[in-house]
Amino acid sequence: MTIPAVTVTWATNSDGTVQASWTAETPFDEYTVVLDGATTLVKGTSTGKLPGNVAHSITVTPSAADATAASATFTPSSGGGTFKAPLSGLLDRKGVKPAYTWMQGGVLNTTWAALQSSPNGPLNTGVIDQAIATGKPFKLRLEPDGGGAPAFAKSVAGFSPVTVSGAQGQSCTVGPFWRADYIALWESFVHALGAKYDTTPTLREIIMGGMGLCYSEPMLRYSTSALQAAGLTVALDEAAFAAMLGIFKAACPTTLLDLTCNPAPLEGLAWTLSFMTEARTQLGKQCVLGNNSLRAPVASLGTQYAAMYAAQQKLGPPIYYQTATPSRVGDMATCLASAVGYGANSVELPSGYQTNYPEAVLQAAQAKLIGNPV
Repeated sequence: MTIPAVTVTWATNSDGTVQASWTAETPFDEYTVVLDGATTLVKGTSTGKLPGNVAHSITVTPSAADATAASATFTPSSGGGTFKAPLSGLLDRKGVKPAYTWMQGGVLNTTWAALQSSPNGPLNTGVIDQAIATGKPFKLRLEPDGGGAPAFAKSVAGFSPVTVSGAQGQSCTVGPFWRADYIALWESFVHALGAKYDTTPTLREIIMGGMGLCYSEPMLRYSTSALQAAGLTVALDEAAFAAMLGIFKAACPTTLLDLTCNPAPLEGLAWTLSFMTEARTQLGKQCVLGNNSLRAPVASLGTQYAAMYAAQQKLGPPIYYQTATPSRVGDMATCLASAVGYGANSVELPSGYQTNYPEAVLQAAQAKLIGNPV
């Protein structure tokens, strides 16, 4: 007998995602599904949730020799859906234009001081505009984070900037990122940034921060005694993080917001895991969980990092990672396989990736990253 075609429909969920579903064709419980060009065998009658801000196409065929396929497409409404699409595959972490044309894009690194020279003043955004002009999708990272703040913020209300030094030899000066007057300046800056670029399609992600030190890793603390002598407490530190979520959520309603996580030296691992959950509760799929230390073997980082990565995997996509530097990353193929296994959608590569690692290894990892759910 001839198997009738299934009926395929798209539906939009309350969180802005979409999913395709199709009618069941008894007695067949398996379907060949070609979704956005990738073929899989599916048991059941739904794709699960997919990004609602990009177009999708699907063809569904019951698993029978004479079955008839059915197709349907989804086109996002004007405005691109709830959130921008996450970056996927391998990224150049030192620039927007990667070394290989098959890579999607990269990372624009700049500082608050470079973008704003006076309190609540206009933005100096030439570097961002140049990145946009390339047409490549990218994320924006402010690094150094607190160390890259302008002088007017570091010395707000007569504060004497604190010099901090980390275990890897990094050193910078930071302002009172835990105080309301500093946070108000930071909030004004982020809102100005969002007002200008939140609707820019190629600026996909912004790394959240404002209370970091010498790197864009806001949970890390070093020179703790000097910071505490200047007024930092655990309670104020946690309050600054809570403010960060609200500031970015209000300023950037469609741009994805990266949360770079580490086991927090002040608050402890339990707080890190709790804050990741809180960020996902408040921001949902807009929050991209990540870390900037991935290496092989993962065990070399210690049990706390392994626990944090497992928690990120459990919370689900979107997820990003940045590998460690070439001298610390270990075997790149193994490192990238770990990222894929943890459910990452993108990985930022270290400097020299085009000469230090075989292109075939990188391409194979990219295909798997792109294949991970978003």
